Amino acid sequence: MSSVATTLAVTGMSTAQILHDAQGMADELALLEEEARLVLGHTKSLFHQCPHHFPYTSYGFVMCLFSKIDLFSQYWFPAARNQTSRMATFLNQHVGYGINESDVAVRLWRHCLMHTSQPRLLLDPTNSVSYGWLLQHELFTHHCVFQNTGNPRILNLGVLNLASDLRNAAKTLIYDLPNRSDVLSKWEGISAKATTMRR
Repeated sequence: MSSVATTLAVTGMSTAQILHDAQGMADELALLEEEARLVLGHTKSLFHQCPHHFPYTSYGFVMCLFSKIDLFSQYWFPAARNQTSRMATFLNQHVGYGINESDVAVRLWRHCLMHTSQPRLLLDPTNSVSYGWLLQHELFTHHCVFQNTGNPRILNLGVLNLASDLRNAAKTLIYDLPNRSDVLSKWEGISAKATTMRR
């Protein structure tokens, strides 16, 4: 019996069940991207009525996307304890974003946005560099990169780019999942934690 099969026999979930769960997560990403494309596409026709271009609509999609990043990173880095570094590493290794850009993105869009309802200027106390953002519905170039090297540094983020990049990363991760005994062996425990909320 292979080590993966042995581990799965102990946890009680078959590889097929895990792949089914993972595919369900990928399907949710596809639905989120589809909804974002539809809603954000519609808001463009209303820009003349809202000079700020509906930022809270975009923020809602970004919050959902970063929650998905948090969830996926828990599965693919089950031993990691630090949420920020786990999510940044996930974006770097599986989505292909720069590590510094990923770290700033997590701090802006997962922590600041999630806890204060909007992104906030970040200050790196080690070098006094501040980080801001430019959020667009979709960017054709320079997504999740700094648009400058000065101070403040501005991180470009395209909502639809992020959704598409995550969906594509999920496909690759699921394809490779049967080869990841480290992920398979922890799946059931993480799934139980992630899908059951306690009071």
